Amino acid sequence: MGLLSSKYDETVKSSKHAENFEEARTPIGYQTGLDLLDYMNGKQINVKDDKPYFSLGIDEGCYVMLIGKSGTSKTTLALQMAANIIKPYEEGMIYLDDIESSTDKVRIHNITKLSYPEIKEKVRHRQLGITCESFYENICMIHKNKMELAKNHPDEFLIHTGKKDSNGNEIVTLPPTVYILDSLALLVPANLSEEETLSGQMSTTSAAKMNAKIFRQIIPKIKQANIILIAINHITTKIEINAAVHTKAAINYLKPDEATVGKINYCLLKRLLIAEII
Repeated sequence: MGLLSSKYDETVKSSKHAENFEEARTPIGYQTGLDLLDYMNGKQINVKDDKPYFSLGIDEGCYVMLIGKSGTSKTTLALQMAANIIKPYEEGMIYLDDIESSTDKVRIHNITKLSYPEIKEKVRHRQLGITCESFYENICMIHKNKMELAKNHPDEFLIHTGKKDSNGNEIVTLPPTVYILDSLALLVPANLSEEETLSGQMSTTSAAKMNAKIFRQIIPKIKQANIILIAINHITTKIEINAAVHTKAAINYLKPDEATVGKINYCLLKRLLIAEII
């Protein structure tokens, strides 16, 4: 090993914030039960001095957005994906921020096929008090709890996958947590007055700025703590003033006159999934 490389590793180990300099590692894939999605996001892992293997599914700690028109089963799809991801793991959890109040325990049971005792243990379902601030606070709380458990109870909490990374080392990771935000379009700051909310443009701008700031801050946290964030958003149709001239589509795979509700920095997205069921 070179002098500079050795010096860097030595400096990192002695740093008070060594976790901030942790090198990227081979991510584990989690199968959602949707073969097309799992194979599309799958990859071959080449292992040093060993046989390569395929890792199928979405990556740990990623951000998935489901977008589609009303009534296209976005929430159903999100719950099915979440249940398939966490079922193999004793410490797997689902957090559902149900701002639209479109789901209850019976529906969760019917969709996920989790028993009612399993739902009580593995699902946390909120419908009230969901704001930009409480969403961010909840993500931070889950991140803190998981990191403390990994540090204080590694033998009971950490998952030994039996898989190897590209260097031939066993991959040890945190159990998956799936956080469903239903929906991003209704996530607004707590300090918006009723008048601002009803006024439209001002509330949309305020919410967009707050959401962009929050998502920039939580992306590293969900990656580190293996929190798979599934945000649900809607497709709206823009009315063109000139029927002969069409606006360029704002997002790939959408029609020229379609857009998502609210503005957010889509460069932050780990994956983009169009969840429109025909």
